[in-house]
Amino acid sequence: MPISVKRGQRAKAAAKAKKKNKNAKVVVHKTRKAAERFAKKTGAKVQGVKKKSTAPQKVKGVDVSGLTSRQRTAMASHAKHHTAKHLKGMVSAMKRGKTFSESHKAAMKKVGV
Repeated sequence: MPISVKRGQRAKAAAKAKKKNKNAKVVVHKTRKAAERFAKKTGAKVQGVKKKSTAPQKVKGVDVSGLTSRQRTAMASHAKHHTAKHLKGMVSAMKRGKTFSESHKAAMKKVGV
């Protein structure tokens, strides 16, 4: 059975495969998705491929599920410096179509820190 891995993980995967099975074949892919697609098609074992972490759904009690994943991660790091009220104002502005910096300026005027 072949072992499907992402490009940077080849040496580790080959070493593990050879410990378990002397004749194991290691197939290298450019991306995680390609490795998973190959594994699904051939029944190969995916090794050395981490799934991406998901962005948080709530930040300081404010629901950020209506935002893009990039906006959610930005809000998580932004939350360290601002109150929940400020974040809530930003989220509502971003859901209406404002950018992160536009919504931040509006929240600073309306709510403050």
